[in-house]
Amino acid sequence: MTDSSTDNSDELLRDRDRRLEAVIVAFLDACETGKPFDREAILRENPDLADALEAFFAEHDRMQQVAAGISGLPPRQHASTTADARPSGVLGDYELLEQIGAGGMGVVYRARQKTLNRIVALKTIRPERSRDARLVERFRAEAEAAARLQHPNIVQVFDVGEADGLLFYSMQLIEGTTFAELVRDGPLPPRRAAQYVCALAEAVAYAHRQGIVHRDLKPSNILLDEHDRPRISDFGLAKVLEADRDWTRTGQILGTPAYMSPEQAGATKHPVGPATDIYALGAILYELLTGHPPFEGANSMEVLWRVRECEPVRPRRVNRSVPRDLELICLKCLARDPRDRYRNAEALVDDLNRYLEGDPVSASSMSLLGRVVRTLQRSQYDAEFLTWSHMLRHFMWIIGVTHAIVFWLLHTRADRVLPAGWFLGIRLFEFAGMAVVLLFYRKAWYPPQGGAARQLWALWLAYVVGSVTLQVITPYDLRLLYPQYAVLSGMGFVMMGAGYWGFCYVIGGAFLTLAVLMRLEPAWAPLEFGAAWGASLWVLARHLARLGPIVRSGGTSSR
Repeated sequence: MTDSSTDNSDELLRDRDRRLEAVIVAFLDACETGKPFDREAILRENPDLADALEAFFAEHDRMQQVAAGISGLPPRQHASTTADARPSGVLGDYELLEQIGAGGMGVVYRARQKTLNRIVALKTIRPERSRDARLVERFRAEAEAAARLQHPNIVQVFDVGEADGLLFYSMQLIEGTTFAELVRDGPLPPRRAAQYVCALAEAVAYAHRQGIVHRDLKPSNILLDEHDRPRISDFGLAKVLEADRDWTRTGQILGTPAYMSPEQAGATKHPVGPATDIYALGAILYELLTGHPPFEGANSMEVLWRVRECEPVRPRRVNRSVPRDLELICLKCLARDPRDRYRNAEALVDDLNRYLEGDPVSASSMSLLGRVVRTLQRSQYDAEFLTWSHMLRHFMWIIGVTHAIVFWLLHTRADRVLPAGWFLGIRLFEFAGMAVVLLFYRKAWYPPQGGAARQLWALWLAYVVGSVTLQVITPYDLRLLYPQYAVLSGMGFVMMGAGYWGFCYVIGGAFLTLAVLMRLEPAWAPLEFGAAWGASLWVLARHLARLGPIVRSGGTSSR
């Protein structure tokens, strides 16, 4: 069970967004009025906003430099802070010439390596971040991972070291543009986009063979050199597959939302691995073909929600010039389930080469039957409901026995009519029994574990209130009530199919079919209704019991 802060996660996120917006507004106001603004102090006061704020500050400063270059005027000066601080003009064997980039963790300089008299790109960890052991380890890991890779489509690392208390590494200086800048003027010709991504996939396949997953592939991390050759850079989130260490906090989401795979965004229990990079390559191909990423939103949280819950619009609906085969390749990379993507990066390279050579590609549209099967298998929010298995089994017996009693009483009476008071008493017994079970297992469900659990409780409450309302507003006649109960139940399970487990669609359909059968043979309606509910709850309980050990171990479930 999670603590109470988890239950208030939505409010905490809204509060975080409000605070982030307030800081940005204050910063922009300071820029306009010339008031001092201490970035370092703001970062210290808001550690949970540090990454977002540093990224904003870096982008703001970059745009100021671009504007200065266009106007010929020097960039406007803002209140200084160690977030902007640069080391002295010399760092070890390197003379720092100018800052050319910055991110949440590091700063990149154009530098001259004095002993070899060559111009390089030098990346250092931010001085104020060097006190964070976790970030220092992440930066060291980035340098180590990048240094292990020697490939024509990966920016080459020359040197890794430490000077004046700062970690750094030097690498090739690529003077070209990034993919992010390339698509600002619109989509690329499909063939050119396929050639670029094919080259990137070859580099990713090489990195995977070396045991390294990038985890943050995106257009701004892809550089085009003077030979129009794409180069992968920034291994800041790279994961060494055979290593035991991991620099992420439990439950932390790392990456860039628009290019994150569903498993990175927390939508599934599949581990983040090579399939994550294949998804990102698909997202890059999508943007090259359409001019924008697969998912967009007003803010990062909205984009994450779309990554978790939605399917991308087919590229051909955005850009009719995209060939169908290339669209199929792109969508196969972007499959929500990692098992539906290419089995490895080499397979993606093979399919792109087939497209470029005019041969049939292996990617194909999922058949209608395949889509139905995947929908029925889809299961989410399992962790929130794992503790419900025993509770559902008790409900199964209570509901089944209750309506079996109604059926037995009906068939023991000569007139085959059950007095309304008797039926009301039996249903009160049913609800009282469930209340006792809820009270006994209250630690398993109270407070509800997250938004999904709250929605399911609301759905259950609506069913109970709806059942009572039907009994009040409908003339007492079990031949009418039971079909209505079945329709209400079926609608509830259909809603559960959309939000929780796809197989609930089948259960909902069974209840709706049963409602029709009850009208044809009303005498059996109570027994059929109780048996249907008992079977449904048994299936749900079994599903949760089977998933329990898998989810608790952090593994995958059948999704």
